[in-house]
Amino acid sequence: MHKNYIWDLDGTLFDSYKGIVETAYLLAKENELEFSKDEIYKQVVGDSVTSYIEQLSELTKKQYKELKSRYSKIRKEIEKDLTSIDGAYEVLDELANRGAKHYVYTHRGDTSYPLLKKLGMDKFFEEIITAEEGFKRKPDPEALTYLIDKYDMDKNQTYYVGDRHLDVECAKNAGIKAIFYIAEESFLESKGQEDILVFRLKDILKFDE
Repeated sequence: MHKNYIWDLDGTLFDSYKGIVETAYLLAKENELEFSKDEIYKQVVGDSVTSYIEQLSELTKKQYKELKSRYSKIRKEIEKDLTSIDGAYEVLDELANRGAKHYVYTHRGDTSYPLLKKLGMDKFFEEIITAEEGFKRKPDPEALTYLIDKYDMDKNQTYYVGDRHLDVECAKNAGIKAIFYIAEESFLESKGQEDILVFRLKDILKFDE
């Protein structure tokens, strides 16, 4: 029985937090609000970009949709130089060579596929689920359950790989294994709920042996 790896994108495969923080910072500044980049980083990683924009909406009295649309425009410009997390391509490639199947479940929207294609990673994935599909947000397991059922995955051989506690909770709620990736610059710490803890993506290969 082959293994299944479902991947988060931002902070897991995409080295995108710097751009996300910069975008959020510029959006606040445009609306005459001042947040430090450190404050923003902790909110978007610890919680979500959605909660950050909701906060701006409350403070500015502007519609969430309007702010989200502006956020997306700024982000597209900033992400022209987006790179992948160190080792991401090699891990996807090696696991695929070992017979694993790859999938994506991300809160990112319609930029997901174009960025995967630009980084040469799109070829690895059987299916890519983004915010556009409208599944309930993490840690609700709805999207993971959909993939598990559709592809008849063995839960004991299925992993969700992410860089936030939200991802670990989502995996546990779906009854599959959680791989928690903590990057060197992350302020997050393990709560001991994950099945596998890695500090470099390439370490996943050791556990797959």
